Amino acid sequence: MEYTELMRVLDRCLDQRQEIIICWNDDLVIKSTGNTGVFETTNCLDLEDENFFEYYACAVYVSDILHAPQKDIIKPEFGSAEIGKFIEISELNEPTKIETTDGTVLWEKDGQ
Repeated sequence: MEYTELMRVLDRCLDQRQEIIICWNDDLVIKSTGNTGVFETTNCLDLEDENFFEYYACAVYVSDILHAPQKDIIKPEFGSAEIGKFIEISELNEPTKIETTDGTVLWEKDGQ
């Protein structure tokens, strides 16, 4: 299990109480005013299952939806793209970009 730069950025945003914009391939773009902090979790399979793995995740609060896709691109197990709800961000539901409200890019997915 690797503590990624994405998780470091989300942790810093929590510490600094920083409002951020999170983009998923420009299909879904949300504004977030807070998160739960980074935590360890699993994919809920049995420890003995060969597909079992652990990873870091962070649930971000959806304070506004700046662009909504035609269809919901967030799988239900990661939360809901609704104002007032949380969406889990992790390697399983990785956004393409996180930026400040003034456009400063804090994190961008490799190759974007």
